Amino acid sequence: MINFRSGFIASLLLFLAGFHQVLPAQDAPKIQYISADHVYLNIGMDQGVQVGDTLHLNETDFLVVVSVSSSRAATLANRPLPASFTNLPVPPAYLTIIANRATGKSAEKPLPAGGFEQEKWTRETTAKKKKREPVVRGLFQVQQIHQSFTVSGKSFSYNQPGYTLYLTVPELFNENWGFKIRYRALYNNLPYGRDYDPDKSFLSSFDNRVYEVSTFYSSGEGGAFFQAGRFSVRTLWSAGIIDGALYEIQGTKTWRVGVVGGSSPDYKEMAFQSRNPKYGLYAQHRSGDNQTEAIGWIGEYQNGTLSREFISHDISWYSDRWSWSQSGDIDINRGWKGQRDPAVILSNLNLYGRYRFSDWIQPYASGNIRRPVWTADSRSVADTLFDRKYQQSLNLGLRSDFKSGFYSDGSVGYRHRNGDPFGTLYLGLQTGVRNFFQSGWSANSHTSGYFNEIYGGWTQTFSLAGMLPFEINSFSSVTIQGYTLGGESSVNLDYLFSESLSRQVLDRIYLSGTTEWGMGETLDLFRLFLSASYRF
Repeated sequence: MINFRSGFIASLLLFLAGFHQVLPAQDAPKIQYISADHVYLNIGMDQGVQVGDTLHLNETDFLVVVSVSSSRAATLANRPLPASFTNLPVPPAYLTIIANRATGKSAEKPLPAGGFEQEKWTRETTAKKKKREPVVRGLFQVQQIHQSFTVSGKSFSYNQPGYTLYLTVPELFNENWGFKIRYRALYNNLPYGRDYDPDKSFLSSFDNRVYEVSTFYSSGEGGAFFQAGRFSVRTLWSAGIIDGALYEIQGTKTWRVGVVGGSSPDYKEMAFQSRNPKYGLYAQHRSGDNQTEAIGWIGEYQNGTLSREFISHDISWYSDRWSWSQSGDIDINRGWKGQRDPAVILSNLNLYGRYRFSDWIQPYASGNIRRPVWTADSRSVADTLFDRKYQQSLNLGLRSDFKSGFYSDGSVGYRHRNGDPFGTLYLGLQTGVRNFFQSGWSANSHTSGYFNEIYGGWTQTFSLAGMLPFEINSFSSVTIQGYTLGGESSVNLDYLFSESLSRQVLDRIYLSGTTEWGMGETLDLFRLFLSASYRF
């Protein structure tokens, strides 16, 4: 069994040693596509993302995760992003950092995430590297969450402390070896079974999750790359987390091929297990920094039985005027799976395209197809109970930016599940202005709605962001949502108020806090999130 405790102790010793230089991320995930109300990333629980994480993009744009799947995270932007952000990477080492939301005056020292221009993950040749002392980059954060809420007239409250460590040592022993760790721990003190029954005791547990502990070796561009331990395949995100090894050959500056093998961890506890072997082959082609194509085969098994075999692909092309991204999986069904589904079936497909005619005419479109697939865990489910329906969605939008600082982004979308008698229409409109009443402040309004034959609703959010005295970054928002169910004529209303403050207090120490109040037909809550982080 892998000794994760030893890796964690080693990372703390490196942290205390005082290595402080910050290096750019090398394997940053990307935004897949943008729908009417959400931004979809090509990462998820497999890479350590959890609901409530803040994804720092730059000094003005950030996302907050509202739902997570195993390999992709559906995130809702506090400030919905323009189409131009598609294909740009998200620094993975800063997923839990509250963003520096000031658009004017910047901090004395820039945030480690830097700009997107710094997020180059192509490795330099050994000949170009200069000998230097080992460096460490990453984040150590402690947090405290307090929440009080009311369900069915009964009040509850709980606290959830935790800490996070992201650590990368690009040159551990020499210029070729490196080490990475991604670790998160939460102390859960939740109502038993999440049913909020006051007659049952609270369930307390310490949730330790090791998302990565690996060492890697790189002989430089045109050479070989080796990685062992627990890690995510950077070239093939749909492979998820693997406890095993990877070997990659970079034949030229544009081509790389690799093979990976190991086992899947237990996703409930993230513990090592050997009963779920996983293997994969992949190839990737890169042309400069704006054109990437990757394809791979992944096989997952459970106790010698086929669980899933599929071909995954990822395409990303973009320039100053246009961009196109595409990703998806094609499942290959044989054995017991071939008796239930066709031999080859498209299980999911994500498409996104954008063209900029001018700053004020930037149309974009996105679409996706998602189909449930059989796995070894769902094999025992009866055919009559397994949901074979797949959903399709299409979203069209127009982004406009004006020299005055005003911008708008309108979109319309339609989602339908095959076999359902009706679909759902989505509408969205975002407007905002930079330098609202003084330099460094911005105001934003986001309106969205959804409608079908059974239910409908709308959400309206107003937000204000800027820098307060003493270089305190502030983000305030008010959200009102209304909805109707089952043909009701009355509208149910909920209100949510939020205030976030963050500040760099010392050279590398940041403090942040977020307070939320909710009230209405289904909301009666108070939430407080506090964190202190050290970036190195």
